[in-house]
Amino acid sequence: CGDVKFKPAIKALEGKRVRFDDDTVEEVDAITNWAHAQGAMVIALVNWVQVARIVYTETRGLSERDFIMAERSLGAGHLRVLFMHILPHLIPTAIVWGTLGIATTVLLEATLSFLGIGVQPPQPSWGNIIFESQSYFQAAPWLVFFPGIVILLTALSFNLVGDALRDILDPTQRGRN
Repeated sequence: CGDVKFKPAIKALEGKRVRFDDDTVEEVDAITNWAHAQGAMVIALVNWVQVARIVYTETRGLSERDFIMAERSLGAGHLRVLFMHILPHLIPTAIVWGTLGIATTVLLEATLSFLGIGVQPPQPSWGNIIFESQSYFQAAPWLVFFPGIVILLTALSFNLVGDALRDILDPTQRGRN
């Protein structure tokens, strides 16, 4: 079934559960999963730069702090400094940026799906729902408003959770009221 002439037929079966033999079903699933993987890769390629910049900047700032200098002057190696002092200070930052990144990812996925680049219509997506409902906007505006409000509330919720986690986990804020 790996022959090129069968690819359009398998592409037409995408998302459908037709069982010819185990190899064909696995190939249809692989094509469907590849489309989802491409969308995830686009989102990851957009978001990783910001997280890498924040982690790099935070690491550089921590490496110049007095407690790191003191640890190095006592003869601690690079691995000890990294695992005992730098990573414990980086974990809260990574958690906070992870939750903020989820909000960005939700907005990006909805935008890509609305534009027809992301999740394709048999699969549900808030961007697809808004795109499909825009032709009914004058007769039934709630078909567009409710998915948009849910996207907004989801992104806002993850931003608020990230902000609360930053307040709880930030080691520079401990002991301050």
